[in-house]
Amino acid sequence: MIQADIKAGVRNAIDAARFASKLSDQPAVLFKAHTREQLVAAAPQFLDGLDLANINVVPVLQNHMGTCISTLDDFIAILDEINDPRMKAVLEVGHFQRVGTHWREAWSALGDRIALIHVNDIRDGQSVLFGTGDVDFSGLMAQVKRTGFAGNIVVELELASRETDPASTMDGLRSAIHLLCDLHDQPS
Repeated sequence: MIQADIKAGVRNAIDAARFASKLSDQPAVLFKAHTREQLVAAAPQFLDGLDLANINVVPVLQNHMGTCISTLDDFIAILDEINDPRMKAVLEVGHFQRVGTHWREAWSALGDRIALIHVNDIRDGQSVLFGTGDVDFSGLMAQVKRTGFAGNIVVELELASRETDPASTMDGLRSAIHLLCDLHDQPS
């Protein structure tokens, strides 16, 4: 996470990316900052540092409600300001839903910059069991197949009861994986 000391933050981000590169072949690594200004100022240093150190990762920006990238407009503006095709995007389906943006609109705007997808079902701004919220997973999985998306899909489930009833969260995650795989395997 880039903070006020941008130089130190970039060094830490490069060290974290180096570590991630040893865990997986070309993993997506989240690049975050507290403010938009910090993010835009640090991004070129981070991207160039990855290249100089020959660290094979995919740097991605992520939207989250209440951060410097909350909305699709925030995402587009920051990508435009960074203006570097090496910086990719996370399609954060649930958080887009929370701010009133359908994943289709975000996919259309972010296009080939999407390197990672995070899924979470949302109803009334809250995480719910997959298939009980407002996210169109059938359409999303059809889009994944249609476009040949080759990145990872991360399943998230942020139930309010996750600490008091972890077994329900685990059951919910298993159900989510089955739902998404079944939807993905349906004929087009």
